[in-house]
Amino acid sequence: MQGQGEEVTRPASLPKLRLRSAHVQHIGYVRTNQEDAFLDEPLLYAVADGMGGHEAGEIASRLAIEAVRDGLTNSSFDVDRTFRAAHVRVLSVSQRHYRGHGTTLTVLSFRGGSGLIGHVGDSRVYRVRDGRGEQITKDHVSWGHAISNCIGVSKDSFKGADVSEIDVEVGDVYVLATDGLTNYLDARDVIPFVVGPRHDGFAQNVADALVRAALAAGGQDNVTVVVVEVLS
Repeated sequence: MQGQGEEVTRPASLPKLRLRSAHVQHIGYVRTNQEDAFLDEPLLYAVADGMGGHEAGEIASRLAIEAVRDGLTNSSFDVDRTFRAAHVRVLSVSQRHYRGHGTTLTVLSFRGGSGLIGHVGDSRVYRVRDGRGEQITKDHVSWGHAISNCIGVSKDSFKGADVSEIDVEVGDVYVLATDGLTNYLDARDVIPFVVGPRHDGFAQNVADALVRAALAAGGQDNVTVVVVEVLS
């Protein structure tokens, strides 16, 4: 498993917000390649789950994450523009090399004292606050569990990102995850992993434990988890 922790403090010109983040990624026990991608950078976090088979899904998720990274300018983040750019970027490559490839994309950014979520597909953001777990994204799936809104695949596959501003409180823990985790654990299942004393390695320990739980439950898919803890 791969992971690292990070603590970041907002610039003094904005409301004080201290975050600690960590990520873990595992290929799982069935897949032969890693089609998930993620972003774990100061104030900007994302996961993407590629679709389209060997190499194609891997490239789609990587391109989407690159678009998210490129979308952050001067500490501002335009969700709509970034998701549209990701869709165009993935489609342009798909039409030339990997027809039909695409990806989910779920992004959490922080500005001032609030958070901003952009989302398409079935990756998720969970929040644990005061001992209660909540899924704060909506899965874009149709009957038969087919993805109904995504980046790439075809011109009409992207129907616009769900965009929502969320309040942020000290002690919140946010978990961004692909379906390699969420197929096994819902928001309530995450709660026991978040209880206990908070310390420097807390976010990393939570990410490690969640991925171990997904693997123990079957590990049928790639697993990617990004954990963000609000310190103050």
